[in-house]
Amino acid sequence: MKKPSKQELILESIIQAYLESKMPIGSSELQMKMTLGISPSTIRIYFKKLSDEGALEQLHVSSGRVPTLNALMGYWQDKLDTSHPVQIKSIDAIKRSIHHHHLFCIVEKSTDLFFKELLCVQERFFNFGF
Repeated sequence: MKKPSKQELILESIIQAYLESKMPIGSSELQMKMTLGISPSTIRIYFKKLSDEGALEQLHVSSGRVPTLNALMGYWQDKLDTSHPVQIKSIDAIKRSIHHHHLFCIVEKSTDLFFKELLCVQERFFNFGF
């Protein structure tokens, strides 16, 4: 397994921070969350590169950055293991999680269906396509 680059670490860190706060993340805030000792000015350089590549966007001039839909989809595709079926132990736990996170979810009982892609509905909800 290759060691992730600083740019990859910064992108993953901003995605994780964004998923926790649901707010734009500035370079100073991200620097405090990261344990790598990267300065805010260096983070801003990577923010610019990631923005140019389409992974981050800045909602207005003085705001922090947010990950783009493509960056979020790539993040989840890297994190989810699709090689094994998901075993659901409690439908009530899924219902609580769906309600808590304001998600839309369809669960079907079958052994022939496999996860194929991650979809975004109205730029808010993730839906698993089969």
